[in-house]
Amino acid sequence: MDKKMIFIVISLLLFIVLIISFAIYKKKKKEKYKSIIEKLEYEKNQLVGVPILTELSKVRELVKTDILKEKLKEWDNTFKEIKENKIDGLTDFITETDFLIDRKEYDKALKNIALIEMNIEIIRSQTNELIEEIRVITKSEERNRNIVTKLKVSYREIENKFERNIKDYGPLQDNIKEKLSYIDKLFRKFETFMDRNDYIGVEEVVISLETEVKNMKVYIDETPYLVLMATVLIPGKIEELNTMYYRMTRDGYSLDYLNIEYNIKEIKTKVSEIVDNLIKFEIGDAHIELKTMLDYFNTLFSNFDKEREAKDLFK
Repeated sequence: MDKKMIFIVISLLLFIVLIISFAIYKKKKKEKYKSIIEKLEYEKNQLVGVPILTELSKVRELVKTDILKEKLKEWDNTFKEIKENKIDGLTDFITETDFLIDRKEYDKALKNIALIEMNIEIIRSQTNELIEEIRVITKSEERNRNIVTKLKVSYREIENKFERNIKDYGPLQDNIKEKLSYIDKLFRKFETFMDRNDYIGVEEVVISLETEVKNMKVYIDETPYLVLMATVLIPGKIEELNTMYYRMTRDGYSLDYLNIEYNIKEIKTKVSEIVDNLIKFEIGDAHIELKTMLDYFNTLFSNFDKEREAKDLFK
C-alpha cells in the first residue's frame, strides 16, 4: 500500500471517529436535557401531592363552625386554582420543551427550562404557604395547648405577685383586678372554643392572651415604683419644698427667679395625668417623667443650699 492510500485510509478513519464522537456528544447532550426534563416533571408532580390533600382531609373532620367552613372552601378553591390552572399549564410547558429537545432546538429548550424552574419555585412557594396556613388549624390543638399552658404559668406568677404586694399598687388596685378577671375570662373562652373545635376563634383568643399576659407582666413589674414616686416621693418632695420655700422667703431670700409656685402647680398636674394614664394601663414615659421631677427637686434643694452659702459668705 502506497503512502497516498495510507493517508486516505487514515483520513477516512479519522472522519469516521469524528462522526461517531459527534453523534455520541449529540446523544449525551440530548440525554442531559431529557434528564433535566424528567427531574422537572418529578418536581412538578410533587407540588400538589399527598401533603395538601392530607391536611385538607384533616380540616374536613374538624369543621363545626361557619367560619371554618368558609376557610375550608377558600383553601379548596386555592388548591383547585393551583392544580387545574398552574400545574396543568406547567405540564403543557414541559411537554412543549420535551418536544423542542427531540427536535434538537436546544437554545429554545434552555430558555423554557429556565422559565419552568422559575414557575416551579413560585408554585412551590404558594403550595408551602397553603400547607402552613392549613396546618395552623390541623395542628392548632397541640400547639395552642402548649402555648396556653405556658401562659397560665406566667399569669399565675403575675397574679401571685400582685396579691403579695397589693398595697404597692395604690390607686391602680381595682383596675388591675378587673384586668386579671378579663384575662381569666379569656382562658375560659379558650377552653370553650376548643370544646367546639372553633379553631379560628381559638387562634384569636391565643393571640389576645399572649398580648395581655405579656403586657400585664410588664405592668405588674414596673408600676409599684411608679406609684411610689407619684404618690409618696414626689408629694413628699413638694411638701418639703413648700416648707423650705416659705421659710427662705420669710427670711428675705429672693427666689422669684426659680418660678417655684408655677413649677409645683405644673408638676401636680402632670403627676395627676400620669396616675390617670397608669389606671388606663398606659405606662408610656412615666418613669422618665417622674424621675425628671425628682431630679428637679434635688436641683432646687441644691440651689437653696447655694443661696444660704452665699448669704453666710456675704455676712
